[in-house]
Amino acid sequence: MAYTNNVPQGNQTIASTTDPIRANFAFLDTSVGTEHNFDITDASKTYHLQASMPNKVSDPVGPLPVGTNGMYYVKGGGPKFYNGTDAFTIQTTNVFQNSSNGSFALPGSGSGFSTMITLPQNSVGTFYIFNKGTAGSSNILFNFGSFATNTNSVVINNILVDTIQYSTTALQFNVKSTSVTGRTVQYLFIYWQP
Repeated sequence: MAYTNNVPQGNQTIASTTDPIRANFAFLDTSVGTEHNFDITDASKTYHLQASMPNKVSDPVGPLPVGTNGMYYVKGGGPKFYNGTDAFTIQTTNVFQNSSNGSFALPGSGSGFSTMITLPQNSVGTFYIFNKGTAGSSNILFNFGSFATNTNSVVINNILVDTIQYSTTALQFNVKSTSVTGRTVQYLFIYWQP
């Protein structure tokens, strides 16, 4: 079913354009009805069924359209809200706890620092670093601590200072071993964002 523009025109009769006009109404009913419920007998029963949105490239700036108080949109595949001043990410999980884990090649003390993870802004959490076990053996905890971030820096409270050296660059959690030989480690970061 297609929509026909410019129907009816001034030089057309209603009789000659009845079919395309009906097709246009059917098209609108189907396409708009995918995301909206319309009740022709009671306007209070008209509501959204869903809201499909394409990704925006950037957060909006400047004032909202006249008569509105906020704007929902999608950026980077996630839901966001703009109030005319600030853009907020909408939490998409039932809990505020997040985690990140993986394997990391920890450089030796003679090497430069390597970034293990870039932490999210405005978060607080704990970290655990394990010596990666060989086949048939388990991982052994050898370092843990806590951290907090603001918009562009990290504060680390390291518990075992003799096994890993730490540094930070903006939100990057940088590490290297205190021994000459590097090693492969497993890491787990658990953090919260208010």
